[in-house]
Amino acid sequence: MVDGRFFSEYRRAVAGLSFIARATPAILFATVVAGCDWYGTRSFSADAITAYVVDADTGEPIAGANVLATWVMKSGLENNTTNYAMVMEAVSDSSGKFTFPAWGPKNVSARGQITDLAPLITIFKSGYRLGGGANRIDKPAPFHMSSEWDGKTFKLNRFEGTADQYTDYLESYLIGDIESLLRNGCHAMSFLQFLRALDVLSKELRTQQVHRRLPDAQSLSDSFANRCGPIAQYIRQVRP
Repeated sequence: MVDGRFFSEYRRAVAGLSFIARATPAILFATVVAGCDWYGTRSFSADAITAYVVDADTGEPIAGANVLATWVMKSGLENNTTNYAMVMEAVSDSSGKFTFPAWGPKNVSARGQITDLAPLITIFKSGYRLGGGANRIDKPAPFHMSSEWDGKTFKLNRFEGTADQYTDYLESYLIGDIESLLRNGCHAMSFLQFLRALDVLSKELRTQQVHRRLPDAQSLSDSFANRCGPIAQYIRQVRP
């Protein structure tokens, strides 16, 4: 099962190079080579992914969970996000099943490289802690990728706490990744159902007078209008 701890560990895996100051010359050289940017166009593809979402306590399938899969492009020694080679979303059905189709070959010309952790799978269901997973190997990804989570089951834990605490939790572990998707290449059109679910929850929490507000469709639209256009308008067109 996966909660916010996974996401903090994942970020450390793709960005944590603090050991470089005390590394030996051989390790330092290997690190610099691994962190070098790739330029030019490369072609990537990925296998289909099918998995399941269930309640961690009851084992019952969770329908309507919003699932996001991202193949992140990283650049430099600090592994900064430069773009996304692919972004996909799915919604779990009544049996808790969700599927991402195979994709590619797709030519990718963004600066940086995909690590073999990709894809990062993020699962959001209102009232639950976040779920998700990634591959375990942190190295440059092969040109044809697959997910270790294909055929697996994700167990989501219900969030125990106040509305304020839930808002803080999502701010800490989800909102930054959403904003990165909009800032780096603007992939809003690739996960509109996910954004709609976040917008619905933001409005629900607002009625409970939480001390902080989650971004809703309009605030995201205002913040990223120059990059993404009228996000709020796009989200309103999504069917429930």
